Order: sequence, then structure tokens, then C-alpha cells
Amino acid sequence: FSFSTLPANSEIYPEKDWTCRIKPDIGRSLLLFTPDNIIVENADRVVYFIDRNTGARQWEYRFSDTFTFYKLDDYTFVVQSGKTLNEISISHKNLIWSSYLNIGAGDTLLSTADNSQFAVRHADDTFDPIITDRQDQQLNSKPAPTDYKPLIAAPSMIFDPNIIPGGALSIDDRRISFTPSDSSLKGWTYDSERLLAKTALLLRKKLFIISSDGLLQILDPDTGALTQKLMIPDYIEMRFWDEKPENLNNYSNSFLFSDENFIFVVAPSSITRFKLNSFPKELNLKKAGEPEESTADWALNRAITQWDQKNYASSVKMLTDVVEVWPKSANGHLFLGMAYSSAGKFDEAINELEKAHAIEPENFDIASNLAGNYYIKLFSLDPSQQSDKILEMYEKIRSIQPTDTFAYTGPAEIYIGRHEYDKAIGVLSESFSHAFSGPGPIALLLSSYYMADRGNDVIKTADNMIRLFPDSDIAYLIKGKQLCKKGLYAAASDTFKSAPPRASSKSDQSLYPRLLTSGWQFFYGNALGLSGRYKDGIISLSNFISSLPTSEQFEKIKLFEQQSIEQNRSGKTAESDIDIPKKFKGISSIELSAELEFKIPALLSISHFQFRLGNSAESVKTIKRIENLKPKPEDPDTLSYIAYLLVLNKSDLPHAREYIFKALKSNPEDPIFLRNYAVYLSSAGKNDLAEKTFKKALAISDYAELTHFEYGRHLTRLKRKPEAVAQFKEELKITPDLDMAKKELLKLGSK
Repeated sequence: FSFSTLPANSEIYPEKDWTCRIKPDIGRSLLLFTPDNIIVENADRVVYFIDRNTGARQWEYRFSDTFTFYKLDDYTFVVQSGKTLNEISISHKNLIWSSYLNIGAGDTLLSTADNSQFAVRHADDTFDPIITDRQDQQLNSKPAPTDYKPLIAAPSMIFDPNIIPGGALSIDDRRISFTPSDSSLKGWTYDSERLLAKTALLLRKKLFIISSDGLLQILDPDTGALTQKLMIPDYIEMRFWDEKPENLNNYSNSFLFSDENFIFVVAPSSITRFKLNSFPKELNLKKAGEPEESTADWALNRAITQWDQKNYASSVKMLTDVVEVWPKSANGHLFLGMAYSSAGKFDEAINELEKAHAIEPENFDIASNLAGNYYIKLFSLDPSQQSDKILEMYEKIRSIQPTDTFAYTGPAEIYIGRHEYDKAIGVLSESFSHAFSGPGPIALLLSSYYMADRGNDVIKTADNMIRLFPDSDIAYLIKGKQLCKKGLYAAASDTFKSAPPRASSKSDQSLYPRLLTSGWQFFYGNALGLSGRYKDGIISLSNFISSLPTSEQFEKIKLFEQQSIEQNRSGKTAESDIDIPKKFKGISSIELSAELEFKIPALLSISHFQFRLGNSAESVKTIKRIENLKPKPEDPDTLSYIAYLLVLNKSDLPHAREYIFKALKSNPEDPIFLRNYAVYLSSAGKNDLAEKTFKKALAISDYAELTHFEYGRHLTRLKRKPEAVAQFKEELKITPDLDMAKKELLKLGSK
């Protein structure tokens, strides 16, 4: 053997540096280089920031709408996504600001020379500055329209026919042709034996093209002559636990690109970086008498061949031999782990994959397969009995795949279910340093803040979410509920009214935010009424009640869901002759059940507002309607509230007394039950006991709904004006928009 038999410098020998897996398939609308990162996106509008040297995913950012990237510098970008403009920093891994964007077809996005301020030039030549909350912006600086320049969109993975200077390249099925711009020059055509992907790369005076099955063909760009062929699938392993079968060795939609030092091959769900060597680094020549299993790679390839032929038992035996002879072979442990996983032996799979990960902790392929098997194991555990074990598994997944959003939202849901809201907040907050994954995690964080009763964090997070995802209803509805808690009913009404149409529950979001916002129309109607808009409140609440499913419809929905689950388990296509009204399709019975919980409270509020309008007869009719629904005896809240309304309407006081004592028997220290008892006592003329009961209720909770108000009404009847005024003012400290308290103060000549 002599090197002289090889054409000098004619062949290349690729050496794989790394492979980065991206799920689902990689998109083609974005390709950016920075000194440290490669920036691409997937089909779900997630942008990945990939370390150029290792292939590790550094950060992820999910957009809720289609987007366009604009590079400001190597570490900062502005991104137009739907009707928002966002500035993101990869050095800090965070969102700097987000602003509403009034932009349409034919409009141009502009920035100042220092990229500190932005504007839109509309198609009709009008000009709109974009208001941002950027901290370092000069608030008094108002650049003229002439001070702005158009922003240039980032490049994409789109085939460039002009990659060869002086002409155009075309790819059509199996043929690639070069046509010179100068018609006096001769072009060329190359016919491939295989279908070609629509991509090409010119590097080191070589033209690279790739077939749909991964054959890399290297042509002379001057003549179109084939100089070398290489099979890319020999270098990139596609047998992974979550790989789509149709993606295995499928390069029909691949893309080739380079940063002048390396060549990158984009497969359906991976990017691989190759170093191009001019000569082989070493020549492993088989000597006479040497056994074929002389190298780990040879033995490994034999075992994988058995696997490909579906000889799994033989493959496992060979792979076991590989890791015994070469215990430091990461690929040996990887493929043995995958073989065990294919056989359903997940504990054995995890054992081998953990060994592989210990040998090559930066290998994303190993980490991905190990995480996949952790998930399989995790989903086999019973959350009601083994939640601590599940949390341990999630922690392991986060340690090897820190950008895996589900590894944060999953445990957060467990913590929420255990009412450990601070732990849920902690794990969700940690996720944002690794990935910004769209509205799902933020909605779950917002829900955690609300359930933890951290009101300021609720408003702040809701406002941020509204800026980022103006089409998401969750933030508006939870913010509206929080404003109701603060007694800011006018602001709450405006927030509810501004909410976009409720999205389908079939999304990547957790069920908790959906359940938390169930019955939001009740809170909206209540806010309208308590702010003095009684008629509007009654209309809103009545519309809400009308929108709820009947008992018959609800049972049909549950039956439909049960049938769908059974059909999915059997592998059949879901079919049903059950007629579900269109407005309930896509909404789970769990959500509808949560909505139905607000039917009686909505009727109670209607009755209350009818009383405030002076319609006692209608108010009492509504009470009878509630009683006909047969509130459960174990529902003392409803019984106590019915009693309160009966007393206000001076109707059936013996019945009211019966309900009041049933409620108090269930919980004699409930401040609302005590308030309603005090209102009854006041109505019955038992003034001393009434006052004592009001004070007891306030001692238990100074914030109990309407307690200061009703105590003030009691004092007003006793003509104790200064004390009554003080109570109404205390009520307005708690519920600033309570119209009833404001009117009582006006009657007393106070503000």
C-alpha cells in the first residue's frame, strides 16, 4: 500500500464532531451564526441556541406565532412574532423587553443606528415609533424618521441558486445543472442515480450535494464531475427511542451549510458537524490471521447489524460482549441500553445508559436516550403513591437535559397538587434560565402565584404574559380574578372584557390554568355588579348560566370521553355517534365540571343584584330557583348565602334561621357564616348580640367579604353615624370599588 496510489488532495475524510437532536423536525426559516452559537428553529416555533463547539443546546425560546429574526449584535436580537416585538439576549438568556407592534403587509421595521429605538414605516409612508420598556433608553430622545434604517431579516436554510459565482445552479429530482451568466461559456449537468435534496454547498473548491437517502456527493464545481461519494448515515446514528420511523436515514429535506471550518448536515431532526480531513488520520489495515473483532467499532457494527435484522437476542449478546471487553465504550453501553429498552427491560436500559453518560456526559444522543427511558420509567409510577420517586426522576432528567421544559412543568404540577406552591414556583423559575417555552410554563407559574396568594407577583406575571402573548386568555382571566380579590372591580371588569376568545384546551398547557380560569364569567358578572353595574352584572351572569351544559349534555360528554379513551387503548380510530354541541367540543368534562360549580354562585349573585336594584320579588324567585337545584346538605356556604339573601329580602326568616344554624354547626368560626348570622340578628332586632357577632367575625378575619359593610349598615340603623362611617371606610380599604359602600357614605354625608 502506498499513498502515491491516491490522487493528491483529491479525497476528503469526514470526522464527526457532534450531533444535536432537535424535536420535532428542524425548520428552515432561520440560520444564524454568532461567535459561540448556531441559531436554528424547529417546526413548533422554538428557537435553539446551540454551542458551536460541542453541539449542546444552550437555551431555547418558544414563540407563540410565526416570527422573523433580526440580529442587532452577536448576542442580542429583536424578533417580530405576530403583533409583538421582542428583544432577547443570549448572553443573559432572557427576554429584555416586549412591545405591541402595529405592523401590516408592506410595512417596514426600522431601528436607529445604535439599535436603541425602533419604529415602523407603514406602506403609506406614515411613521410610528415603537414604545418599549428598555431600561437604558433615553426617554427624552426622539429620533427623526431619517435617523432610522431598515432592519435586515436573518438568513434561512433556503437553497441559494447563486452559490457558484458567475451563474445559477438548479436541482431537479436526480439532475443538478449549472448555467453560466455569460451565455458564451459552457455550463454542465450532473445526473445522480438517486433523488437529490434541494441543497448544495460550495466549500474548498468542492461542490457538496446530498441524496434523499444520505449519499453525500462531491462534485468539481467547474465541470460537474463526480469526485467522491460518502454515505452520511454511516456517521449519524438514527436509531433513537423517539425518532419517527419516516425520519430514519431520510435526507429528502436536508440542508448543507458551513462556517468555513466545518460542514454541517441537517437531517429531519438533527444537525451534525463534520470536520473535513484531507487524508485519513490513521489507516487500520487488517493483517493476515487477525480476528475480525479486533476493534470495538467492528464488534459494535456487527451487533448493530444483527439489531437491524431484528435478531434482538443475538444483538444483546454481542453488545454485552462489547461492553465486557471494552467497558469504556460509550457507544457500546448506549446501544446495549437501547436494545434493553426495545425489549421492554427499562431498568437494565437505564443502567447501561447511565454508564454511557458517565463516560461521555456531553453526548446529547446518550442524554436523550437516557432521558427517554427515565420518562418511560417515570410514567409507569403511580403519582398518588410514588410522587417522591417521580420527582427524583424529573430531577435526573433536568440534570442531563436542562432545556427539557416538561422536566420542570411536570414536577411543578405535582407540587401544585400537593399545595407546595413555593416549590412549584421555584422549579418553574429555574426553567426560564434554560428555556423560554411559550405560554405554558408562564401560565403554570402564574397559577402557582395565584394559589399561593402572592397577589403582587400575580399582577406582575400576568402583565408580562399579556405583553408576550396578547392572544392568550389565561393571563387576562387570572389577573381579573386577582383584581376581584383586591376589590378593584372596575379594573377587573375591564380586564375580563379585554380577554381574547377562550382558546381550546387542546394545547401544550397544563390543565391547572384552565381549571383556575373556569367560571371566569362568574367573576366578571360579580365584578360588574359589585362596582354598581347591577343590570350588566345580571345579564353577564345569566349569559354564563345559559352557556353551561345541561345535565344530559354533560353526561353525553363524559360518555364520549370514555369511549374515546377505550378506542385509543385498542388502537382504533376514535368514532362516536354521540352528538356533542359544537361549543363544548374540545373542552374536557373536568373543565366543564369546574364551570358547573359556579352555577349556584352565579344565581346567588343574580339574586343579590336583583335585591340591590329593589326587585325583591325577582330576587326571591331566584332564591327559589336555587333551592329547586337542591344544594347539597354538605354545602354550608350556599345554605348560609341563601339565608343572607332571605334576610335582606325580609322573606321566610324561619327558613333563613334554619339555614344559618346548619352552616354554623358545620363551622362555628367561619367569618362569613358569622356575618350572615349577625345580619339575621340585626334584622330580628337583637342588636347587642348582632354587634357582638359582627365583632367576632371581624376578629377572625378583618377581610371577610362585606362584613364591615353590613356592620356599618347595622350601626346606621342604630343611628351611630361616626361608627358607621368608619366601618364603610374600612370596607372601601378592602374593596375600593364597592359601590354599595360608596352610596352609604354619601347618604351619611361623608366621602
